[in-house]
Amino acid sequence: PAERPLIGFCPGAEFGPAKRWPHYHYAALAQQLIAEGNQVVLFGSAKDRECGEEIIAALPAEARRYCRNLAGETQLEQAVILIARCDAVVSNDSGLMHIAAALNRPLVALYGPSSPDFTPPLSKTFET
Repeated sequence: PAERPLIGFCPGAEFGPAKRWPHYHYAALAQQLIAEGNQVVLFGSAKDRECGEEIIAALPAEARRYCRNLAGETQLEQAVILIARCDAVVSNDSGLMHIAAALNRPLVALYGPSSPDFTPPLSKTFET
């Protein structure tokens, strides 16, 4: 079978839940992307692992095999290599968002109480 396009999610945020898009919204998006034939990979630090597990737990059982939680399982260098391989990235305002932007990956950057006016993703294609 053909390889599924890879969509990276970076659901963590340095300052916790206040800056995070809720896990159930990530799960709904993951479910839709998986149904469309994509595979989802979750990136982040060890402290983001639980959020990733919540996303996977909210998926229907048949979709879970297409969503992998790598939060806390990769070193930064490995995450950079894997994000570079992604066909697109969905991220909270985080360091990984800036990495995806620097790698010029198609990016959806989600902002809560922070502002793209102060911490925009720096890429050639970013628009506010």
